[in-house]
Amino acid sequence: MKISHTLFFLLAASAFHAQIITGTVISKNENQPIPYVKIGIEKKSTGAISDEKGQFSIDLSNAEPQQKIKIEVPGYDLYQETIESFKKHDQQKVFLTEKTKNIKEIAIKPKKLVDKNWGVNTKTKSVIYSVNPEFDKKSFLGETALEFNAKKRSKIKNINLNIASYVSTQPVLMRYSIYSEKNGFPDKNILEEEITVELTENMIKDGTYTLDVNDRNIWVQGKFFIGIQFLKAFDGRIKISAALFRTGFIREFYGDWQKMTIAAPAINIDVKMDKNGNDNQNEND
Repeated sequence: MKISHTLFFLLAASAFHAQIITGTVISKNENQPIPYVKIGIEKKSTGAISDEKGQFSIDLSNAEPQQKIKIEVPGYDLYQETIESFKKHDQQKVFLTEKTKNIKEIAIKPKKLVDKNWGVNTKTKSVIYSVNPEFDKKSFLGETALEFNAKKRSKIKNINLNIASYVSTQPVLMRYSIYSEKNGFPDKNILEEEITVELTENMIKDGTYTLDVNDRNIWVQGKFFIGIQFLKAFDGRIKISAALFRTGFIREFYGDWQKMTIAAPAINIDVKMDKNGNDNQNEND
């Protein structure tokens, strides 16, 4: 009987200390769920991603009460709240407020736009980034990024990802992000709306998946980063070509970005560069 009582006490204590918080992320303006949102602890590599209905479940068992929950979604105000306060939400509904879009009058100047391609173009199958949810259920949700540097103001037309191998029985859900630069690392997401893709094998042509972003009117100048993240487990694996001795960047959820100097993912972009624009030093080759 003593053993039974002790076991009951241990199970009760474990349940008491477990802090699995579930909830739904909702657009405050439209009162609709927001799918595939990254919910994490600021500066930590732990978190969760909401499903297609905006629902999430996050383990806060080892988190300090004054640490901050962070939710960052393009087109919405940044959401930050202490864990202590976060746990008190009514039915754990988290409301995000849409940003106010300021439409500015822009003086149109004649532009001389020229086509450029920047980034890593290799299609090798011997140096790869392997994405395998079954093998590693945690880190496959991490984010990978590559740095670019536009000498002149440029419009991004296409984002190309060279894929050495694709094996999946279902579409693979991915997110694309574009970040500003600070102290040599990715900083703030400059997109005004989310870019998510359900990738299938027939979308890959000659070893490359090309995402057309021309209509999104994304202009860049100076240093910036393009990141990709897989959002949902899938039955299979993807191998992304990589270039040796190029620098890539990785992170998990809202943890610090880390440099990878051994290899960089084969991400490259097609741009229209404004030759009449102001110069910025060190354009990509």
